[in-house]
Amino acid sequence: MILPGSKSLRKIAVVGRGTAGSLAAASVARLHPDSDHELHHIYDSRIPVIGVGEGSWPSLVEHLQQLTGLPHEAVQQRLDGTRKYGVAFEGWGRCNRHFTHYFTPQQVSYAYHLSADLMAELLQESTRARHIDARVLNITRVEGGAQVEF
Repeated sequence: MILPGSKSLRKIAVVGRGTAGSLAAASVARLHPDSDHELHHIYDSRIPVIGVGEGSWPSLVEHLQQLTGLPHEAVQQRLDGTRKYGVAFEGWGRCNRHFTHYFTPQQVSYAYHLSADLMAELLQESTRARHIDARVLNITRVEGGAQVEF
C-alpha cells in the first residue's frame, strides 16, 4: 500500500490531456498543493481533440469550480457550455423503454454540455504542474513506480 506523503508519491505523472487526464492532473495538484510534490502533466498536442461536445454530471459543476476557483457562470462561459437539467434515454434496455432522468438539486441541479478542449485549456491554466508537450514513447514499471519516456 502506498501512503500519501510517502517518498513514492513525491513525483507524480499524469499522461494525456483529454477529459480524464486534465481532470486527473488538476485533482492531483489540488490534493498535493505543497511544493514537496512534483507533478508532470505529459500530453501530445499533435493528437487532435475530437470536435464533439461532451456531456457531464452535476458533481462536475462543483468540482470544476473548486479546481479553478472561478464562479459557476465564469466556468460555464469558458467551457462554451450549455446547462442541461437531465438526460433522456430512448430505446433503453431489453424493453426498449424511453424515460427522462432529471437531475435533483443536491448542490446544483444542472450539468454542462461542454467543449472538452476548452475544459482542458481551463484546467491547464489553473493546475500547478510542469506541462510537457511531448509524444510518450514508453511507460515502464520500475521499483516504486513507473518511468515515462518521451
